Amino acid sequence: MENILIRKAGIPDIDALVSLRKAQLKQEGAEDGRDISNSLRGFFRAHLKDGTYLSWVALLGDEIVAVSGVTFYQIPPYYQLETGHIGEVASVYTREGYRRKGIASALLRKVFEEAKRRGVTTLRVSASREGRFLYESLGFCRQGNMFVYQVR
Repeated sequence: MENILIRKAGIPDIDALVSLRKAQLKQEGAEDGRDISNSLRGFFRAHLKDGTYLSWVALLGDEIVAVSGVTFYQIPPYYQLETGHIGEVASVYTREGYRRKGIASALLRKVFEEAKRRGVTTLRVSASREGRFLYESLGFCRQGNMFVYQVR
């Protein structure tokens, strides 16, 4: 992970976030021919601005090589989640050639830190087949078709 800089993403990064999200979806086989670029731009602009979506990027020089994101929201409370506050991890993607170097783990640690800072005790992610090992190695536990992490 030498020479990799990790920082919070902002409005100027939206085009890169859109590109990486589309690459992730394509890799996962979810592409259906529609162009969702404008929808993604609108989502990132609105939710980066209001703080309900946060993203971190890993840079090598000026190139963003990896990304992680989390949306914070509230669901109706249940016994294991008394407040209902939850973080949904999404858009975790590392460009080929930079994988298995600890970059995604470092980006997810930023998500963990922010969740803890906000008092959010539960994170969940719908993991791709390629991402399952990463999430399990960081302490996420499989619950149905989701992986759940208890923030410590």
